[in-house]
Amino acid sequence: MGLSPHQVLSQLAEQERDRIQTSLLELERQRMLLEQKSNGLKEHGQQLMQERDQLLQESSTKASMLMMLGEAMQEQYIRLMQVGQGLDEVKEKESALRKVWIVANQKCEIHEKMQKKVEKQETRKKEHRTQQQMDDVFSARYAREVKH
Repeated sequence: MGLSPHQVLSQLAEQERDRIQTSLLELERQRMLLEQKSNGLKEHGQQLMQERDQLLQESSTKASMLMMLGEAMQEQYIRLMQVGQGLDEVKEKESALRKVWIVANQKCEIHEKMQKKVEKQETRKKEHRTQQQMDDVFSARYAREVKH
């Protein structure tokens, strides 16, 4: 026996939903990695700022040392901005995929409900046919008994 159209559509929607879930898990993993990297860059930036403050307090600080530290801080800031942009992109993709997943999930549920409705109608038809057959058998017996 083949699959009904609703079963096929339900399976397709379920496959789509599963594919989206896999993509969401991958995006979540990427987001977590980017957040860790961002936190690491922030910590490193804090350390650079502390070093700069210590160098400024010392009277024998060389200007070249301060310039190198400033460049390192600038580089950290640029990296942090890049990671932040990547994080924003991942969050946008996650949001869009969640919306698509919700639609796929709704489609799957709708097709399952429609398949149950079709199955219920088929069951009712079979019950009706069985009842008619029983009525016919009973009518035939009753008609024979009345003639005798």
